[in-house]
Amino acid sequence: MNLVKQYFKDLYILFSSKLINNKFHIFALYNFFCFKVLLFKIFKIDFKKESFFGITVFFDNYSAFFAQFAELFIYNIYHFTTENKTPFIVDCGWNIWMSILYFKYLYSDSKIVCFEPDKYAFEFLSTTVKFNKLNNVELINKAVSWENWQATFYSFKDIKWWSWNTLEKNYATFWNSEEYIVEIVRLTDYDFGKIDFLKIDIEWSEWKLFDDFQKTNFLEKVENINLEYHYDFYTSNNSLSLILKAMEDKKFNVIINWNIFQRIFTWADLYEAWEKKYLLIIQAYK
Repeated sequence: MNLVKQYFKDLYILFSSKLINNKFHIFALYNFFCFKVLLFKIFKIDFKKESFFGITVFFDNYSAFFAQFAELFIYNIYHFTTENKTPFIVDCGWNIWMSILYFKYLYSDSKIVCFEPDKYAFEFLSTTVKFNKLNNVELINKAVSWENWQATFYSFKDIKWWSWNTLEKNYATFWNSEEYIVEIVRLTDYDFGKIDFLKIDIEWSEWKLFDDFQKTNFLEKVENINLEYHYDFYTSNNSLSLILKAMEDKKFNVIINWNIFQRIFTWADLYEAWEKKYLLIIQAYK
């Protein structure tokens, strides 16, 4: 999308959203970060950290930080409501860990457990948590799937594209990747109790989690779900119908949205141009 169009789209969402109370503060931050993105892209000024809302975040690519800031604090894709003043959040796949800031911004006393297999992302995440002395945050350097095992993880070393990191070899087509073995655990083996919000962003492996959920009562303890679903016509395993059935069987209300940074595929030619692939953001609540 043209950067100018994206800028005005972001501002429209910012000022029209009913979820954002401190609009002018977010507006000022957004424009400040836009300016630093330009410095990064044009003059190659290498920013490594940023501070806002009283928290300092560490990273290795400013464009990735800025994209996550807009996605979370303007589009509020992880927004959820609960009467629990200390909600329990399970986060599977942190990418560049911005969601921790959003959850603490939304519910400062929230309790968070996060699973992140990428060793580079996990290092920056650990630094951010320790530097800010964030309470009630547990970090687990493991992937989640449908069984306990070890497998090859494909990590894109240019951290700008962490969202491409995956356990699925068929989708490790990016350049400059690194392969290493990671430990994988079943989420259903953890006795979490009630989960107020479950976030899943695990790049093409989401069907494996929901296949396991179908065999247990795990989803009975979950109140809200946010899932990034990856559709590929040529990969029948990552079944949308399986995932939706798992949610509907547990009486979730399901909302399906397209990814905010992708064009919606309303015509066949766009769908074909993207090799019959797209992303969906699926939100579910009871």
